[in-house]
Amino acid sequence: MGIPFTFQVFGVLLISFILKKNSWKILGIYLILGILGLPVFSGFNSGIGTLLGPTGGFLIGFFISSFIYFFNFNNLISGIFQIIIIYITGIYFFKVYKDIDIFLAIKILVPTFIWLDIFKLILALIVYKIFLKYMNKGIDL
Repeated sequence: MGIPFTFQVFGVLLISFILKKNSWKILGIYLILGILGLPVFSGFNSGIGTLLGPTGGFLIGFFISSFIYFFNFNNLISGIFQIIIIYITGIYFFKVYKDIDIFLAIKILVPTFIWLDIFKLILALIVYKIFLKYMNKGIDL
């Protein structure tokens, strides 16, 4: 089982850009719903087993990364830090689950996904700017 391609990182970043210091609440609810059995994780998976599996570190990283907004960085810097935190937790869990060397885990995960996650960061920033534009005009979405 590999790491699936999803737009979860995009969603995590956009939620964090919009909700800032409150984003941890939404991401915590997301994890709780998944643990309780709602199929909210990639591939319509759920349960504690998913959290303890090879992709669980990424899911936990989503939650941990949201606390970056307690520091006063701009969204680009915060988004970069969020991706770094997501990768650190994701790589660690993957390494432990697969019982492989950390450098092999990095070699498997980083080159494959980093460019996609940078794209998702840029896309989330663009969508956030559009969101702000409409919110500042008072237009109902």
